[in-house]
Amino acid sequence: MEQQDGCSFSVVCDQCDAKLASVFCHSDGAFLCPDCDAEVHSVNKVASRHMRVPCQSCPAWAYREAKSKGRLLDHPCWTKPPDLSTSEDQ
Repeated sequence: MEQQDGCSFSVVCDQCDAKLASVFCHSDGAFLCPDCDAEVHSVNKVASRHMRVPCQSCPAWAYREAKSKGRLLDHPCWTKPPDLSTSEDQ
């Protein structure tokens, strides 16, 4: 995954283009919001077995593709807290 050091991102749903996606479907290669995920994957038994993961766990290629299409909404990266345990304190 291309995100580093606690960076997070949101993706617009590939199905409805209106809501934020919550999962990435490997079989469909699509980011889906909860409503569209339920609609798409309740069609039949085969679709219901599609492997879906949280957006943050999507493959790197899917992240890059969403970013290149302008569907990715980057959020500022979290900064790491400073290391307060120094040898001078002991």
